[in-house]
Amino acid sequence: MHITKKKKSLKWIFFFLLIFLFLPFKTKSQINSKTVEEKMYNSYLKKNWNDVIQIGKLAIKNNIDYFYLRERTGIAYYEKKNYRKAIIHFKKALKFDSDNNTILEYLYYSYMLSGREDDAKVLSTKFSEELCKKINVKQNKIIKNIYFEGGNSFSNNNSKNGDIDIDGNEDIRGEMDRNNDILYAHLGIKSNINSYISVYQGYSNINISKTKQIRINDKNVRTDDYKLKQNEYYINSNIHLTNGLKITPAFHLINVKFASIKTVYLPPPPPPSFQLKSFSGTIYRFPRKDTSFYNYLFSLSITKDISLFSISIFETYSNLNGKKQLQTGASIVYYPLGNLDLYTNTTLISIYEYKNRFIFDQMLGFKIFPKIWLESFVTLGNLANCNEKNGFVVYNIGDKITSKKGISLIWSLSKNIELSLQYQNMKKRTSYKTYTSLNGYITTNNIKYINQTIIGGIKWKF
Repeated sequence: MHITKKKKSLKWIFFFLLIFLFLPFKTKSQINSKTVEEKMYNSYLKKNWNDVIQIGKLAIKNNIDYFYLRERTGIAYYEKKNYRKAIIHFKKALKFDSDNNTILEYLYYSYMLSGREDDAKVLSTKFSEELCKKINVKQNKIIKNIYFEGGNSFSNNNSKNGDIDIDGNEDIRGEMDRNNDILYAHLGIKSNINSYISVYQGYSNINISKTKQIRINDKNVRTDDYKLKQNEYYINSNIHLTNGLKITPAFHLINVKFASIKTVYLPPPPPPSFQLKSFSGTIYRFPRKDTSFYNYLFSLSITKDISLFSISIFETYSNLNGKKQLQTGASIVYYPLGNLDLYTNTTLISIYEYKNRFIFDQMLGFKIFPKIWLESFVTLGNLANCNEKNGFVVYNIGDKITSKKGISLIWSLSKNIELSLQYQNMKKRTSYKTYTSLNGYITTNNIKYINQTIIGGIKWKF
């Protein structure tokens, strides 16, 4: 009996001890809208932006929410150049006062300074005439910008692999078709259909220097230098559905043309009946053949901006080099500072051709000077018959691209002109054929080479 009473008393002591420990903390954490307003307003007047943000977070956590709280928290983030966080609070403030010009102006610039120009354009349709004049909102011009880029890709394929004994030890026959330097040019125009829809159309021309080498009986019988030409048409439409959500369908058509020699083996005629020994001579012809065909792809991308992230998923169907490809991928762009001073883009792609393979791409971008950005990137995986940037870039050259890395410089020269310069290094793998008998037995031998590419671009904004 005494033990039971002692246990009960211990329970009560433990119970009151818990109340004593936790009650002060609970009481301390209790806040009200009046306290929040006083502390936040004082911090706001002193421009203590960190304090304003912390008070705002604590108030929202305790279900305290009103117009000025969101306005000041948004302005605090804006002053700290965290525009993507500021967007969240300005949008909440508009739910309390949808016509507030101060909030609309702050939100517009937050969109512009965080790379969300499409959202800024749609938001401006809600502006009063007075606000449009104040911030000089541009009219929806038919042509938004004109873009041109071009460059050269230098290959060491000829210098590295030009002297290979492609007909092997048996000296019967070998053939190699090498891809060498590439000359590239692109011109595109982006047009506004309305505030919600824009269309980009572009034409590209690619000239690939190639060498067809045929070696028979340990002799270079034929070396044919020729050009492979590609004429390309690309179009996409950027459709703004709702705040931060857009879809981008795209189509890319490629016409490939070239004329190269091919080897035709003519077996020797049968010997006359009166001859006792057989005729063992072999005869080859090397006619030139004109080749022309089309490659194409359809792509669809869906992008959603959420806080510090821009998340995209995409699907592509293509028919390249006589094979069908289904490409699925996702990318996440992360802005850790809430602005364009630092950002990363991580992309993972699954491509199905005759079997599944995966491609990983990582990009890091940051501002190095007030109007100059540097981006570095690396891509791992076989890029043959793959595409990037919603079908804008297509790798249909045929050789395997085992890795890609490089850097880009982007310079906002003025309000209307943007310059870019890119260097990339591609490791590639191709093959040649060695005939080990006259009956058509073939061995395929893999070789490696590198392409180094420099591309410059200019964009005129209207």
